[in-house]
Amino acid sequence: MLLSVAIATIVAVYTSRIITRPINAVTDIPLRVTKEANFELQAPVTTEDKIGNLAHALNQLIQQVKRLLELQENESQMELI
Repeated sequence: MLLSVAIATIVAVYTSRIITRPINAVTDIPLRVTKEANFELQAPVTTEDKIGNLAHALNQLIQQVKRLLELQENESQMELI
């Protein structure tokens, strides 16, 4: 019985780490992008499941914001000329 509990605990810890690691990686990127204003950062896409889709969509969003900021900066510079 004790062996079964130990095995179940090990499996539960291992499974939770497998699930939370990609989620933590995806949630860390937007925090770093906004804190550092570094739009070169990209979320790692390691799977083709919903988390992978979320990471891919987040990367596209970051790139779109980067493009919009560059356009805005270019327009500001043109106004100064």
